[in-house]
Amino acid sequence: MTKDFNIKNGVLIRYTGSDENITIPEEVTCIGDFAFYYNSKIVSVVIPKTVTKIGWCAFARCSKLKSVNTPRTAIEIEGYAFYNCKELIPFKISNRKSKVSNWAFSDCPNFK
Repeated sequence: MTKDFNIKNGVLIRYTGSDENITIPEEVTCIGDFAFYYNSKIVSVVIPKTVTKIGWCAFARCSKLKSVNTPRTAIEIEGYAFYNCKELIPFKISNRKSKVSNWAFSDCPNFK
């Protein structure tokens, strides 16, 4: 539900819902810093092609997050974006122009 997303000027500031499976609205161009931080409910997230950036600690400490479906467009993933997501299964970032910062997947045991 769109009401669960606090969006300002295309930036997803905070998700306030309680759904396990989330699809980011297409009006979002950036998932802001700490947008899903410490969310213990989400299991999967679908990121639309409109998103070009995933901010600092955006999904950090999401203890049940397993699946992330990223767009086939260039995307930037900032540091610690998925920090401590222990259940996260590796996913493809399919565009060569994408940029993944150091420590984006820190303390994610399924990532090497």
